[in-house]
Amino acid sequence: MTDEHFLIVLGSWADTGVGVNDILENLERLRQHDARAATRTSVVTLVVTASSRDEANRALEIVDQMGARHPARTLVLVVEPGAEEGHSRLDAEIRLQGSLAGGHPVWSDTIVLTAYGPLSQHLDSIVEPLALPDLPIAVWYLATAPSSDDPVLHVADIVVVDTKELGARWALAGVADVSQLYTVLDLSWVRLQIWRELMAGLFEGDVLRPYVSNISTVEVRGKPAPRRLLSGWLSSRLNLTSDHLRTEDDQHVTIVINAHARSSTACFEVRRVPDQRLVEAVVSIDGSTYHREVLPLPDHSPSWALAEGLMHLEPDRVWERALQAGIALETA
Repeated sequence: MTDEHFLIVLGSWADTGVGVNDILENLERLRQHDARAATRTSVVTLVVTASSRDEANRALEIVDQMGARHPARTLVLVVEPGAEEGHSRLDAEIRLQGSLAGGHPVWSDTIVLTAYGPLSQHLDSIVEPLALPDLPIAVWYLATAPSSDDPVLHVADIVVVDTKELGARWALAGVADVSQLYTVLDLSWVRLQIWRELMAGLFEGDVLRPYVSNISTVEVRGKPAPRRLLSGWLSSRLNLTSDHLRTEDDQHVTIVINAHARSSTACFEVRRVPDQRLVEAVVSIDGSTYHREVLPLPDHSPSWALAEGLMHLEPDRVWERALQAGIALETA
């Protein structure tokens, strides 16, 4: 790992019972004193909603692991259980951090806000003045499904979720509803990219392409949300019904497609190699291996998925159709 993946704290400030102006003034003071020779590297304001300080610390750890790849000002909003009771108060912690990108010093900042009293129900009024101007606002729901009545959602340009963390079909249905109003970035979908690319690539060429029109059965194994996404993806792309598809719980993702063409049968499989960080794609025709490809599994850590996803903030219509189809398959 290079130095570009490490963060150095350049300066910090913390206080209780503060206002937005106090935060902005101290941000500027820290920047002028500690980051004069470095360049800001933000392309988005990343807002993290956390239900506890432990959850906030988990988010900060993920963001820190991105190092110089971190393309954001990060605002972590903490609302402790019962925080809406009593008088309004805002506690703030600011951290200015530096790293290297391409050998050049760069800096970014992290702000942790803990809200108490009625203020905790109006966090959107805090986010807007602290967001970087002329850049999109991405609101990251770390381990919960976004709720349409969350005021923070109203300031979002992009909503970040990890459907693998949500799992339950009702939670995925909530994400699908939000996707009708906002651009949604699903970190689980980012991690599944290698499986999707390998499976799609198996049908290339004159010999294998005819099989895509004559699929008999499809099996998808994995954790609940990933297998729902992949089932929906295959269903929406190949016009399959629930009669063609079977899903099964498993630790790792596996896709198996059986098809026929020209009086031959073929099996297309993409799976994780047991006990190795490798993904294997295999095509067998009439029981004999026709093609085999093995690729290293990408990092796949939360920090990798977040950094990769934040580089592509446009709507993903393929994901939207996959999610909707995956939910529909389980209700068919």
